[in-house]
Amino acid sequence: PHKEISAADMPCHRYNMARIAFSEKYKNVKISALEISRKGKSYSIDTVEKLLSDHGVKKLYMYIGSDMLFYFEKWKDFELLFKKCVLVTAPRCESDRIEVQSFCERYEKLYGCEYIILPLLPHDVSSTHIRALMESVVMVFRRIVDETEALDISIDKIYSFGGGALSPVWCQMKADA
Repeated sequence: PHKEISAADMPCHRYNMARIAFSEKYKNVKISALEISRKGKSYSIDTVEKLLSDHGVKKLYMYIGSDMLFYFEKWKDFELLFKKCVLVTAPRCESDRIEVQSFCERYEKLYGCEYIILPLLPHDVSSTHIRALMESVVMVFRRIVDETEALDISIDKIYSFGGGALSPVWCQMKADA
């Protein structure tokens, strides 16, 4: 409920990207469609409580981007999330590193939050930027198809090849366009 969802940010695309990213190398990772299968808004606290119950564990590791970390106190039942989860995050860019550390320390002091800051090399890019780029490419593809059909050229099939053809997410995004 914290962000507007663009066409490239559709939950089904996020789910498929996560499924593809973790399917080969990380056999013990399970990607859940729990949140996208709910009707209406989906709150993290509901997901966390369901996962804790289903798996019989006391705490979960919640991976969040630093952009979400900075206003975590606006989340529904955020104090309960701090009790039920260990927050795992990383700065998005070098200039965020001090602010991420400061927020985590503040949350620990005020709410007893446990946290892990991953020692990743920051890249000045976000998943929102990547999805926007993907959406732009798909919209250009759609425009090419529309303009071709406007010339009374019938398109019966479209073939995809190259690296993108190996990605079910890319193929689905093009099909959805």
